[in-house]
Amino acid sequence: MRFRRWVSVLALMALAFGLGRASVGTAQAVLSDGLFVRDSGGNTWLIIGGQRARVPFRPATDDAIFSVPDSGQWVVPGDGGGLTLGAQPDFVNASPIIISNSGTNNASDDPAPSVIIQVDDDRATTGQQVTITVIAEDNHGVQWIEWEGTVLGEGDNDNSPVGDPAVDGNHRHDCDNNRRCAFVWTVTPTKVANYSLRARARDDNGTRSDWVSIDFRVRAR
Repeated sequence: MRFRRWVSVLALMALAFGLGRASVGTAQAVLSDGLFVRDSGGNTWLIIGGQRARVPFRPATDDAIFSVPDSGQWVVPGDGGGLTLGAQPDFVNASPIIISNSGTNNASDDPAPSVIIQVDDDRATTGQQVTITVIAEDNHGVQWIEWEGTVLGEGDNDNSPVGDPAVDGNHRHDCDNNRRCAFVWTVTPTKVANYSLRARARDDNGTRSDWVSIDFRVRAR
């Protein structure tokens, strides 16, 4: 099975265009142009011209990614507002920037872990082995990650079982409070269905993330 991983942000080095300095609300005062940031839902953004823009990622296998030489450098803001290569920025391992309800930074707030769920084949057939990967990060530490197969109801917290023991129920992995945690499950679905795979995480302070879902379909052989 091919194992999908997100490509490195170094693939975005071609974005050598000018970055505006226009001020847009509170976010511009907190996040400067040229930053790649990721929200709790796992979405990656580029701050540019005082606004946020989605960053496209191309799924690739580990073999494909590691066949490209590692420059050992990072994408950083350069002179004149362009992007260039440089040393690891100081803020990489810093605590997340948080905006409280009053619009000011409040480092005492505890953001939920960010979570990504991936499946190597979202259009599988019955009896086919598929790998399901859950990745979570937290500024303090991830206590556990978990996923389940579900048919969603009115809200993300309402669900019903699929009726397939391979994906029903809770699939949890202990992360030992590491800041980044990833685990791969191999399952063999047996029931034809269209449903969702959803995942979440809990940090060492007891803060749980929202469910993050992806569509999953199992067809007959």
